[in-house]
Amino acid sequence: MNKKIAIISFGFQGSSSSLVEALLREGHEVDFYNIIYTSQKKLSFESFDLPLCSLSIGLNRITDFQQDGLKRYISFSNYLGFFVVSTWGMPDGSSVIDKIKQKISSFSLQLFVQLIVRHHYDLVNVIGQNQHMLSLSVSLYQRGVNVVHSLHEIYKDHLTMDCLFPHVSTLIQHKVRINVFSRKSADDLHYLTSIDNSQLSVISFGLFTGYREYQQVNIPELDGKSGFVLYYGYILPYKGLDILYDAERILSNESLHIVIAGRGFEPILEKMRTSSRFTLINRWLSNEELVSLIRLSKYVICPYLSSSQSGVPQTVFNFGKPIIGTHIAAFDDVINEGKNGLLAEVGSASSLAEKMKMMNDGAIYNRMTEYLNTYAISEDCKQWKDIANMYIKLI
Repeated sequence: MNKKIAIISFGFQGSSSSLVEALLREGHEVDFYNIIYTSQKKLSFESFDLPLCSLSIGLNRITDFQQDGLKRYISFSNYLGFFVVSTWGMPDGSSVIDKIKQKISSFSLQLFVQLIVRHHYDLVNVIGQNQHMLSLSVSLYQRGVNVVHSLHEIYKDHLTMDCLFPHVSTLIQHKVRINVFSRKSADDLHYLTSIDNSQLSVISFGLFTGYREYQQVNIPELDGKSGFVLYYGYILPYKGLDILYDAERILSNESLHIVIAGRGFEPILEKMRTSSRFTLINRWLSNEELVSLIRLSKYVICPYLSSSQSGVPQTVFNFGKPIIGTHIAAFDDVINEGKNGLLAEVGSASSLAEKMKMMNDGAIYNRMTEYLNTYAISEDCKQWKDIANMYIKLI
């Protein structure tokens, strides 16, 4: 029997929008609510862009699917409600203005809860890490709604791994069902809390399908380069860019160029900036630019020191490119050594250099790209079908 489902997401639209697509393909009716803050300047999300329009505070329906990342929904438009919910969020300041915004946000949150209750959804999946989204799940649960809250992160800090992400304990105390995207996250949650197995599920995600719709655009910083090694994403301490820099120095005799693309700062960037073997694109990337970088690259590299899950493989594999990752939960579950990528030891420049040298072996590299281009997409379709059915079982 077909079901009526709501997906409510703040961030993480790459996975949530593909889940919406998978549920629609299985014949279900879906309302997709994208929560944004009024301070958000761009209507660009992970794996899709929205038509340029003026959004008022509250509920705004999107009916134009002639946008990159949204065209996949056109044939399902009669079964899809696509909404942007604009809010102030939950300001945590103590000024008079912040207190006013807090009261208005609490009031608007309750109005939104009432709207969801009135729709009598068979299942509501709330996706997000902030207090606003966690409060939403608790309020829905208290109103008798069948709600599951999906968490992408368990730890407050990847590197220390000693503290639960803020407010998650509130979900556990109120008995709201929690879904995580890897077995590692489930084990970590058991380690940090006394959550009962009946309150916890593990449902992963497949490829972020919306990225496939984007075309190539020019990126000035590349200056015609292609066939490079690509790191992309936020520049953060746990991403291991200093390990990548040391690995490049080990490979001084190898033909190699590395592009570092993304917003943020780490001291190692200054050393990379002075090397002719690195190109830095140190800014926010649009979806078009990200897709263009991946298509022009030879492979993507992720020298991470920690992470429970990552959307990088689910993005990169769409374009037949292998990945060098590290032996952490984010990659151990999705990178099959020698099949769709390679795995280096965490924090080891020599191990990373060894895997980068292997990628220069034509036979090894071609075997991986052939697999990704021939089988990965069809296997992903089967995976998303199974994922959609796992959510339906939560009903």
